[in-house]
Amino acid sequence: MQYRCIIGAAPSVCNVSGVMTLAEILRAVDEGLPVHWQNPGYLVERPVGGDACVIRSLCTGHCIGLTWADGVTLNGKEEEFFVGDGTTLLPVM
Repeated sequence: MQYRCIIGAAPSVCNVSGVMTLAEILRAVDEGLPVHWQNPGYLVERPVGGDACVIRSLCTGHCIGLTWADGVTLNGKEEEFFVGDGTTLLPVM
């Protein structure tokens, strides 16, 4: 299914500090929660059969690794990741 981006929708906060650590991001993805980076147009996913997570643009389909090659350093700041509420993406009709 294709999605169109709703840029600028207010993110929900995952924890009290509003910061998601790498461990929290990975746990949320593994639990099937929609984890986003910067805005709802970027979704953190674990490709089928893959060990490493990626950040995928829902508008273009382009991906970057969630972390650098070291597997520890995030491609983004911890405060830029959030769990979405599932209402910010609409199927393209």
